[in-house]
Amino acid sequence: MSRGGASSTQRFARVFLPAALFFWGLLELSSTISYDVATALVTLYFAVVGVGSINFGRVRGIPLVRHIGLGLCVVAALLALGRTSHVESGGLKAATFVLVSLFLLAVAYWYRKQGEVRGKR
Repeated sequence: MSRGGASSTQRFARVFLPAALFFWGLLELSSTISYDVATALVTLYFAVVGVGSINFGRVRGIPLVRHIGLGLCVVAALLALGRTSHVESGGLKAATFVLVSLFLLAVAYWYRKQGEVRGKR
């Protein structure tokens, strides 16, 4: 096999396999016991994969992976906020909003590279 063929195969595998694993996990979790459990698991899945992607992007120095991780964390927060619109308890809604806000603040703080200055990369 030529060196160029192996290189394109490796590039394809590096892009396709993580995406396929992500969507496989998403499909498995979205069809669990009940709608509420599935929504909670999918939200947690997005948050965990998002934080893991940010960490992987920071360690390997791959900004695109960090951006994808940040997007997944925002989706997880939006899913959590969307689910609380059906909750009757005002206290539970407020607690969820506070927790989601703290989660996003922590992710945004951690997302930036150590020593990264605003406007400079």
